[in-house]
Amino acid sequence: MGAITIGPLMFAPERFAAVLAAAIFVIAAEVMALRLDPRYDALKAAQAGMGR
Repeated sequence: MGAITIGPLMFAPERFAAVLAAAIFVIAAEVMALRLDPRYDALKAAQAGMGR
């Protein structure tokens, strides 16, 4: 059958590839947003002003 198991989860290779691609896309989008979106700089400054 060739299933991929992660703990109690079992995926067919095609479904595992789809789940992995979605996770990589979300992580890459978050990293790009943190680096490119100026709103995150304002958030960092606000947190620094609160003593975090």
